[in-house]
Amino acid sequence: MKYRKVARKFFTGKMIIILGASVFALSTGCGKTDAPDVSTESGEEINPEASTESGEETSTNAGAQISDDAESSLVATKIDDNSKPIADFDEFVNGQWKEQKKQNSDNGDAYWWDEQEEFDKAIRDILDNTDLDEISEDSDLYKAVSIYRRILDTEDYDQRIDSAKEHLQPIENIKSLEDIYKLYQTEEYMMFSQAFKFTVSADHNGYHAVWFEPNSMMGDMDYFKSLFSEDNPNDSAKKEFLSLMEKLGYSEERTIEIFDNASVVGEMIDDYWKAPVTNDIVYFDSSTLEKENVSVPVIDILGSLEALGKNKDFIAKDNFSDLLNTLYQEDNVEAIRDHMLLGTITRLFTLYGEDVLKASYGIEYSDQACKAIKTYAPDAINKAYSEQYLADFDEQRALDMVEDIKNSYRDIIDNTEWLGIHGKELAKHKILTMRVSLGKNEIENDLSDINLTGNLVDDYISLLVSKERFERGQIKKEDENRQIFNANLFEVNAYFMPAYNALYVSSGVLVNPYCSKNASFEEMLGYYGMLIAHEYAHSYDPTGINYDWRGWWEPWMTEDEDSAYTGNQQKIADFFDGLEVEYGRKIDGELIKNETFADLMAMRCCLKILEQKENPDYDLFFRTYARKNACYITEQDIDRAMADTHLIGKARVNYILGQFDKFYEAYDIDENSPYYVPKEKRLAVF
Repeated sequence: MKYRKVARKFFTGKMIIILGASVFALSTGCGKTDAPDVSTESGEEINPEASTESGEETSTNAGAQISDDAESSLVATKIDDNSKPIADFDEFVNGQWKEQKKQNSDNGDAYWWDEQEEFDKAIRDILDNTDLDEISEDSDLYKAVSIYRRILDTEDYDQRIDSAKEHLQPIENIKSLEDIYKLYQTEEYMMFSQAFKFTVSADHNGYHAVWFEPNSMMGDMDYFKSLFSEDNPNDSAKKEFLSLMEKLGYSEERTIEIFDNASVVGEMIDDYWKAPVTNDIVYFDSSTLEKENVSVPVIDILGSLEALGKNKDFIAKDNFSDLLNTLYQEDNVEAIRDHMLLGTITRLFTLYGEDVLKASYGIEYSDQACKAIKTYAPDAINKAYSEQYLADFDEQRALDMVEDIKNSYRDIIDNTEWLGIHGKELAKHKILTMRVSLGKNEIENDLSDINLTGNLVDDYISLLVSKERFERGQIKKEDENRQIFNANLFEVNAYFMPAYNALYVSSGVLVNPYCSKNASFEEMLGYYGMLIAHEYAHSYDPTGINYDWRGWWEPWMTEDEDSAYTGNQQKIADFFDGLEVEYGRKIDGELIKNETFADLMAMRCCLKILEQKENPDYDLFFRTYARKNACYITEQDIDRAMADTHLIGKARVNYILGQFDKFYEAYDIDENSPYYVPKEKRLAVF
């Protein structure tokens, strides 16, 4: 259809994962940080002079190069005079830790070096123990913590139910499509409508854009409908849910009717997502909708919510008009109404108390309250965390290391043989202009639009509305004025954001002692530097390389350059494909190709930085890298681990390091090792 403005197609599908509607917040990123926790099981800091977590020394070999201050390092491994060749570097560094995890594991769990648990505990401590008498009632933190604590204090339960019923009543009053459209033009009911759901995020042409992402809610509906089946083994969940619905004013018969009606809408939305299309990303404006005979006033609704950017359009799959024309018929008014009712009820599930939440989802009430506040007041909580926990973070050295990494990558680009002069300049300009945000969004929601009323339901809805209003406020920003505003703040990870040509690093990474003033350069490089360099490398992986320095989807390589690049990528897949790892499983080379490319590029980048340092301690750097990728995997968990796009721990340590000559110079590596890579077979990336 020539009248449509269509974005270049660069991915083939979209996955929607529904786990209890608003009950679970699903976060995605590059992958596990696999970062080392340098504290003991009890939370006490490790004595820098201790040689291992168990107090025993770990033997190494005489060929290792080590600096005089290695004993004060954060890595709990020592060098001695044992000249035994190393067959398995991962086992050499992490063996005792893995044995400890094996002994402590009584349920078959797998373990990674992972700070996530400590990060989560710190956030919970802020929510549970902040003294509200000591902070201003107008502060963001006061508002967030106050709502959290009132969620947990269920003495006002009857008032919550009455207030929730008041918010449901306008939906109950729907009699026509016009009634639906009027509710869509209000901030609250647009938020509750899952059938008309949209988000705001960067597009691939230099703008922030509205992306329509209707949610079928079929996952919720299938679960709750199963409670009414004769084979339902969970009578308590059915009892608690029906009790809730009765308090909200719905009989069992009406509850079943709501699910049946809402399923009509849900199935249409599922069909929309499943339908094969020519283009996943299409820009719709008023003329497009008019030509496709869409009567739903989408542009007017978005305009009333100030959710239209400069071009007054939005993004959806190219069959979006078909969905609108099929769904928004007078015959479907009751179905749309009940779909919105269900969306509202589930969105407020956090407020209904522990009994129904735990019976339905098996979630502790305090855990869900914490998730909700982290989801809807992330900047306020993250700011408090940074103030309380990042005092030892060496920000200036972290920023200097970013510049070292960028310079190293520019040198790597200059030395490529397959890129032409123009290609090198484009690639270097991209890395030169790439920015980094350490521990926070570049623009934050300050909750100044929330005035607490004492009515929990009203205040909670105000919190939800505030977040969506803030996100819509980013819609008019373009090019260099676009700022990261919706990063996953509470996962210990870092993310390259190609549409911004920017990198975000969470506070949970920066709190690690490897990022402190006490860490050596090699330790910080092996932990933080490798993480940053890995994410920067994604700007040159098979997807990221097609974005330019502005964050535009603009493939720039010539045909010959693209051919050489693709050949290098295929060598990575071919090298790893079929290699056997734990429990006889074999690596899928295509699956891990992109992340392994980033690992290899990061190692090359960081080794190049070390080469510029006087008397670099390669041993400390390599051991830090190995420690941060340590994992103990059980046979029960191996298949899940193998489904990840990263190499799993042992392979990620041994095979990545085994590609680099400097690793073999630092240690007496056993040529009979299954991880030894002959020099002629070592991968040369980029």
